[in-house]
Amino acid sequence: MAAAVHNEWGISELKANSSEKDTRKTYDTWAKTYEEDTDKLGYKGHVLCIEAFNKAMQSKDIFPEANKDIKILDAGAGTGIIGEMLVQQGYSNIDALDISEEMLNLAKKKNIYKRYICAALSDVPIDDIQTGEYDVTLCAGTIVYGQAKPAALDECVRHVRPGKVLLLYLLWSRAAVFHSHIKLLLLRFLTITNCITLSLEKELYVLKKVLHPKMFKDYTGPNNHLSPDSLSTPFIIFHCLSPGGIFIFSIRADSFDPVELGYSTKFEEMETAGKWRLVKRERRELYAHPHEERFRDCYLITYKVLKN
Repeated sequence: MAAAVHNEWGISELKANSSEKDTRKTYDTWAKTYEEDTDKLGYKGHVLCIEAFNKAMQSKDIFPEANKDIKILDAGAGTGIIGEMLVQQGYSNIDALDISEEMLNLAKKKNIYKRYICAALSDVPIDDIQTGEYDVTLCAGTIVYGQAKPAALDECVRHVRPGKVLLLYLLWSRAAVFHSHIKLLLLRFLTITNCITLSLEKELYVLKKVLHPKMFKDYTGPNNHLSPDSLSTPFIIFHCLSPGGIFIFSIRADSFDPVELGYSTKFEEMETAGKWRLVKRERRELYAHPHEERFRDCYLITYKVLKN
């Protein structure tokens, strides 16, 4: 029965070259029975994304600013299943994005989102979403061929608040002097991702807004920069990453694995470009009773957004 319903609404017919019009029509038509049908198929995308989200919120390394007021985008919100789960956990600052007006109309009846944005995820910026507007984007089942193409990933990242990489250089002999200031800095703003000892280079940067320049008076030259000419002592470099937001999504294995579809290649390109940093990727079961075996598995992925 579930398989027949699934085929009837045309999900199996969405291909890599399907248009936005095709996708919108498919989901508009399917909206009324979507939850019933996906339940029969044993769909788990929403459960997996919430699982990854909860793990991220519990990790100070991944998301040190966790609180119930963070701003969340449910991208591909559909009828609001993920939104319901978030509200049950005490989150309320949530917006919904979906290509289907009919899906969003059903979500509106649940009164769980602050905004309802009807737009497609593509390489075209969505006017209703500001750059870096959200702390977290959750996206279950939308990053897949026939729906959101690889080029849409840049727009997904644009929605999320970026982190920043900061370099803090300290003389080895003076490290103890700054211990309390470093500790305060890291607790309030940063997460250490790397700490190594290097030889002195020509330019050393000081975080002047946090560590008072007067503390470097014996070592600073013009503009409160450390002067390399009079020093030969090794120094410590702290490679620090400010928190930034996260992007959590599932992508069907039959979209991710074939290189020719472009998803896995796009992920690597964005990592190389420094747009995001992989936190975790694992292969999981997406459908317990799939209409076709190729739909069974997905990759559950969490990325830290670095720049957009």
